Amino acid sequence: MSTRSTIAWAFSRSVYRLTNEQVRLLSTLGFLVGAEIERARLETEKTQLSSRFEARKAVDRAKSVLQRDLSLNENDAYQMMQKESRQRRKSMREIAEAILLAEDFRRAVCFLVDTKKRTLAVIEELQV
Repeated sequence: MSTRSTIAWAFSRSVYRLTNEQVRLLSTLGFLVGAEIERARLETEKTQLSSRFEARKAVDRAKSVLQRDLSLNENDAYQMMQKESRQRRKSMREIAEAILLAEDFRRAVCFLVDTKKRTLAVIEELQV
C-alpha cells in the first residue's frame, strides 16, 4: 500500500482507509473549491475596483464643470469638492454626482428656454 492510500479518517471510533482513487478525488475537489474561493475573491475585487473607477470618473467630470463655470484651476476645483465633502459628511462621489445633476438640470433649462425663444420667433414670423 502506498502512503496516500494509508490516509485515515476517523469517524466515531472507526477508521476508514482511503483508496488512491478517493485521495485523487478529494485532492481534485480541494483544488476546485480553492479555485472557486479565489474566483469569488477576484470577482469582489473587480466589483470594488469598478466602483472606485466610476467614482473617479464622476469626480473628474464634476471637477471639469467647476473649472469651467467658476474659472478655477484643477487643484482648486478638487479642493472645493473635498471641502464640501467634509462639511456635508458626504463622499466625494456623492458631491460629484450632485454637481453633475445640477449641470444636467442647467442644460435642460437652457434647452427649454432656447426652444421657447425659437418657437416665439417662428410665431412672430408667421404673424407678419
